[in-house]
Parts: sequence; structure tokens; C-alpha cells
Amino acid sequence: MKASTLQTIDKGKHGLYLFSIGVLFFLTALAFLHAPASTIHMDFLAAVMPRWALTLLVLALAVVLAFVLLFFYQKLISLPEKTQTLVVGILAVLGILLQYALLFTFRATLRYDHLKVFDEALEIFRTGEISMTYGEAYFAQYPFNIPITLFNYLVLNIAKLIGIPESGYMLTIQCVYLAGTDLAVFFSYRILRMLRSRNTATLFALLCIINPLMYMYGFACYTTILMLPFLMGNLLLFFTMLKEKRPKRKIIYAFLLGVAFILGTKIRANLLITLITFAGYLIIHVNADTFVEKKKQVVFLLLAA
Repeated sequence: MKASTLQTIDKGKHGLYLFSIGVLFFLTALAFLHAPASTIHMDFLAAVMPRWALTLLVLALAVVLAFVLLFFYQKLISLPEKTQTLVVGILAVLGILLQYALLFTFRATLRYDHLKVFDEALEIFRTGEISMTYGEAYFAQYPFNIPITLFNYLVLNIAKLIGIPESGYMLTIQCVYLAGTDLAVFFSYRILRMLRSRNTATLFALLCIINPLMYMYGFACYTTILMLPFLMGNLLLFFTMLKEKRPKRKIIYAFLLGVAFILGTKIRANLLITLITFAGYLIIHVNADTFVEKKKQVVFLLLAA
């Protein structure tokens, strides 16, 4: 490879690295700024304390939670590898059981667009047709919700086949979406363990287990939720394909990645953002020795997709 080409690649790596750091810094700053701003939703506390005190309370609780997380993390990483994996698995199972316990206990009704796509899927299930007057031509305004409606319709048919009564259809949909969220978390754990380390993956697992949002996802059934397992599954297949040494298995992973990518983009076009991730990873990690090999993998991936 020519020296000028290598210099161009190195400049691209450096620029992409700086851009990634900038984006990470920006998102981190937004997360910190969002914590005080979120106090506007705490009306029950705002009635008994001033806004500045409520903001300090949120930040103080965040610091306490961080120290609790650090304490358990240090305890876990001091364990042998098999024991650490076992403990993380047990905690994950307990977290999943708590998710479904909350879902079955509160049985919260879907709302807004989540409810609209469910209702339309139920209409198709009952009559075989869409409702032309539903929500003032809802799908004419939001055609990107057609795939998720068809997915819900498929789930309802499966529910009927296994004998679930119609009164339990909404809960069934919620269970399926919650399972997809947990699958996305598992894929993320595998990616971190593959690319970083076992300890980093353990820290991520702990963050997910103590994150209250993980126990609220069951009450949301929308494209952003259904997209998650496809998003993280694509990343896992991509990195597994690159690290695989056996050509036949590399072909299998490339084929699966192509299928998952197509299905995921049908659910939500935002999944195209993974192409940026693929390109960025290859640019940063490519060198003179692996350039040709990586190029062949990408070409085959596109053909397989």
C-alpha cells in the first residue's frame, strides 16, 4: 500500500476518533444536565421543597447510587471468573423476574401511538382489514408504523394458536417487547465482553439491573423498543464475523447479519446508523496488514445482505 494512502487512513482514524470523543462528551453533558431538568416532573416532591433543594436531592441520590454500584462492582470483580459470571447471571434472572412481576401486577394499558398500533393490529386480527377511519387515517400520516402493526398482528395470531384469550392479548404483546429489550441487553453484554473485558461487561450488567427504566420498558411497545434487539444483534454479529477465523462460519455470520439488518430497517430506518458504526470501527482498526482482509469481509457482507 502506498505511503500516501496510509497517511490518509491515519488522518481519517484520528479525525474519527476525535469526533467520537466529542459526541461522547456531548451526550455525557446532556445526561448530567437532564438530571436537574427532570425535577419538573416530580410534582409530589416539588410541593414540599423548593426546586433548588429538589435538584440537590436528585444529584445526591445519584452520587449515593454510584458509590453503591462501585461497592458491588469491586466485590464482583474480585471473584473468580466462573463465580463472577454465575453471580451476574443470577442477578440478571432476578431482575427479569422483577420486570415481569411488575408487568403482571400493574397491567398498565398502552397509550398514545403504542395503543394505536395495537388497536389496529387487533382490528386486522378480527376483521382481516385495516380500519379506514381509525385515528383520521392514522397510517396515511405515519406509514412507518405499518411494519410494527404487522408484527403485532403476527404475535396475536401466535397467541391465538397457543390458546391465550383475547383479554390477554395486550399483556402478551408487552411480554414479547420486554423479552426483546432483555435480549438487546444480553447482546450488549456479549459485545462488551468480546471487545473490552469481562469486568467491563459486568459493570454494564450492574448498571442495567439497577436502572429503573429497565423495569418500565414492559409498558411501552413501539418501534424504538422493537428495534433494540436488531440494533445490538447487528453489532454482535458484525464483531463476531470480524473475529471469526473459520471462513465457513464467517459466511454464516455475514448472512445472518444481512438478514437481521434488512428486518431491522423494516421495523425502523434508524437502524441504518449501524452502518456508521461499522465504517467507523473498520477505519479506526484498519492497517496495512489487514486492509485487504477487512475489505473482502465488507464486500462479502454487502453481497450476503
